Amino acid sequence: MESVVGQKHFTFRDIEIDGDLQSLCDKLVSIGYSFEYFNDDRHSAVLTGTFAGKDYCEIYLINSKLIDKVWKVVVFIPAQASWTLLKQDYDFFKSVCLKKYGNPQSYEFFQHPYIEGDGKELKALENEMCTYSSYWFMKSGSVTVDINSFKQVSIAYEDALNIGLKDVAEEEAAALDI
Repeated sequence: MESVVGQKHFTFRDIEIDGDLQSLCDKLVSIGYSFEYFNDDRHSAVLTGTFAGKDYCEIYLINSKLIDKVWKVVVFIPAQASWTLLKQDYDFFKSVCLKKYGNPQSYEFFQHPYIEGDGKELKALENEMCTYSSYWFMKSGSVTVDINSFKQVSIAYEDALNIGLKDVAEEEAAALDI
C-alpha cells in the first residue's frame, strides 16, 4: 500500500505492517504463527512460532489505539543460558540483516567494571551495563537487533508511515488536554 507521497509500508515476513491488530494477527496466523492472546487494552497481541529457523519465538504486534493501526512488530528469540550462545544469536541476526539492509549503526560495549571475556557478561546484561544493538534505517521503516536484559535477542520492525500517524494523533490528543 502506498501513501499519498508514494512511500510504502515496511514489511515483516512480506506482510505490510499496516492495518488493525486483528487483521495483522489473521495474516500472520495464515502463514503459520499461532495466536496466543491480546493484552487487556488491545494495545498489543502475542503470537508464537518459528522465525528464521528458531523455534519457540514470541512475536509481539504493537498497536496504536488512537489510529487503530499496528506500527511495530517485535520478535523475541528464546532466552539463552550462556553469553556465548546469546552472542551467537545476536551475530547471526545482525549478519542476516546486514546482507538484506546494508551496514547498520551498531553499539556493542560493556560498562565498567564489566568487559567481554570476564565470565560475567550475563551479570552485566542483568545490571543493564551491557549494550549490544544494531539499527537499520530506511525510508519505509527501521529494524533493530539487540540483546535484552532477559537474555534474549529481539528483532524489531517499525513502520515509518504508521509511526508518523501515531505521533500526530498523540500530539493532537495531548494538545486537547493542555
